[in-house]
Amino acid sequence: DSRATSQPLLQYVESHSDDVTELAFHPSQTSCLLSGSTDGLINLYDTTITDEDDALIQVFNHGSSIAHADFLSDHEVFALSHDEIFSIYDLKDSPGGGHGEEVIRSLCSSHDEKTIFTAGEDGQIKAWRPNGEGNATKIEEVPPEDKKRKKHKSGDDHERARFKLY
Repeated sequence: DSRATSQPLLQYVESHSDDVTELAFHPSQTSCLLSGSTDGLINLYDTTITDEDDALIQVFNHGSSIAHADFLSDHEVFALSHDEIFSIYDLKDSPGGGHGEEVIRSLCSSHDEKTIFTAGEDGQIKAWRPNGEGNATKIEEVPPEDKKRKKHKSGDDHERARFKLY
């Protein structure tokens, strides 16, 4: 019966605050969905994840209402706004962003060094600097410490030298 309505298999309703004007799937990663909206955002989702907060991979703020957006390649997205602003965004760190699919829990910026530090649930701290092209380039990555660290005994020479009293 064509009048019978069914429930959607999947829906993301909180990520945009205005009308969605564009939808496109990634050319090679078919579970990656792009959406563009009149709120000026271009969102990338992993459609294998039903929870909207977890499914949102990456967001670009174009700054103007999106008329058209799509993938140019596996690593680039374009956006054209209703006021004719055209931009290309690089996806080289995505899907997943700078910390893979893990959430970034802390961010610190050093204006003197022109560096942004991010710490994620992946246990890594990463440093980023602008590359002069409007994008950030990862400059350093600090991996999580090995959990099997050697414990020092209280009589260890290393401990005595480190805490030598004056």
